[in-house]
Amino acid sequence: QDPSELKGLLNSISGKYHELQYQMNVNSTDDNFRVELFDEYNHPGADITLINTETGEEKLFQLKATDYLSYIKKHNEKYEDISVLATEEVAKLDPDIGTTGISNREIREDVSDVFDSLKNKEDDVFDDDFGVGSSMTVAAMITLARNIKVILKGSKMTNVEKSKLVQDGIIAAGVAGVISLLIG
Repeated sequence: QDPSELKGLLNSISGKYHELQYQMNVNSTDDNFRVELFDEYNHPGADITLINTETGEEKLFQLKATDYLSYIKKHNEKYEDISVLATEEVAKLDPDIGTTGISNREIREDVSDVFDSLKNKEDDVFDDDFGVGSSMTVAAMITLARNIKVILKGSKMTNVEKSKLVQDGIIAAGVAGVISLLIG
């Protein structure tokens, strides 16, 4: 396993966990706002739509689980019209950055704890009736189903497109499995 691939997977899982935590926090505690995630795993520029339940006004936000202002500045250069909400640590560094009220340190610890526990479990952790294994299967199937329309339309797929389709399914399955452990 390439260490950069593992780091990328951990970052991806941390980011998705941050989005889900923020959605759960807002949707369960705030009567004036509702958070919706995009269907796409990687939506360009934004991760969530924040909806004012009284006025119906919608605003897009990118969520960042990071300790680095440079990541936020890079996003702001590319997507000037989409604001960022970041984890507490980096939001404290710049008054122009909103916070999700979630700690990046806690996100990283939660994700690391789950990975550590996976290392110590037997293979049957994925053979449960409706838990991690099921989450992974469903996520992979949804990702593949979204991409399968290219095939059904009769379009020819290049080998690169086929590889990306499979890779997207694998990533979605892995992230769904770990997220299932984090919030389950």
